[in-house]
Amino acid sequence: MDMGETELCALRQLLPTKDESLALQSYLPAPGAPTDAMESAISKLGNCEKYMVAMLNVANVSCKFDCLLYRAQFDGRVEELTKEINSLQVACSSVRECDKLQRLLVYALRLGNQLNTGDSGNTAAAITLDSLLKLHEAKAFDKKTSVLHYLISIVKKNDIDVLSLAEELKPLQGAERIVGESLVKTRKELVDGLGLVKSMAKEESTRCSKEEENKVISRQAPECSIDSSSSGGESDQISLPKEDDYLQTTNIGKFAIEADSTLNCVSLMLDNANDTFSDLLNYFGEDEDMPTNVFFTTLNRFLSMFECAREDVDRKDRAKLRQEKMAEKRKPLSK
Repeated sequence: MDMGETELCALRQLLPTKDESLALQSYLPAPGAPTDAMESAISKLGNCEKYMVAMLNVANVSCKFDCLLYRAQFDGRVEELTKEINSLQVACSSVRECDKLQRLLVYALRLGNQLNTGDSGNTAAAITLDSLLKLHEAKAFDKKTSVLHYLISIVKKNDIDVLSLAEELKPLQGAERIVGESLVKTRKELVDGLGLVKSMAKEESTRCSKEEENKVISRQAPECSIDSSSSGGESDQISLPKEDDYLQTTNIGKFAIEADSTLNCVSLMLDNANDTFSDLLNYFGEDEDMPTNVFFTTLNRFLSMFECAREDVDRKDRAKLRQEKMAEKRKPLSK
């Protein structure tokens, strides 16, 4: 029966310390003592101490618990990592493929160049994320309206479909919590942990093989004699088993084979997502070292400002329309 993470952690904490091991060894009968004496001594111990005694003769017991914990946590950690990688990939694709955002950036760039340089010809070729945030603070031609409000007014008159771009960029909300470096770190931890599992599985397989060989030899020794003259040639060549051969002989080894295949797929997904994000940074002209969470947090802040400003513009337009209708009603009827 496979134990869960909670049970394994509890049992690992109960492993005897160095001092506890020495105390138990001094209490127990010396090696070679009659079985009855050993059983009698153990029977007087509590359940916790009995467990510690059972663990005394287990080789590399701490490492084995680490391997069992790794296996217990593996599916959950891989699922969470895969989920975040997919979120990152979807968010990057949403930004890069959002035609409405691209059109808005063109309007923002043209307006920014007009405000900053007029007709001097010394214009900017691209617009950065930081400059998008500044649109809310900067003032337009009348020195009262923000550039962002003015931009929305222009878009509303010329390309109103662009105003709904936030609907297409909803995946960005989850992406701002994703840190690319953390994804890479998690992958490394999983790969390193799998290396420990493989090493332990190989060691356990070798130990079991030697024990089985010794049993066979001990059964055959009285009946068999070795004819040295019959040995030689190809029979002297020993074929070393491959890693998978070692792993296939134990349950933890079989798990390692499956986990290795899973991690290879996840690693490829992460590399693709990171490449997509790098392309996105290059598209916006941002520093190639900008963290993923900083990029998406900044873009989400702009979208939030954009929505608030759009509501302001709509509210003012509705108020203006009401005033015009009221003024129209006040006009005297023509005779």
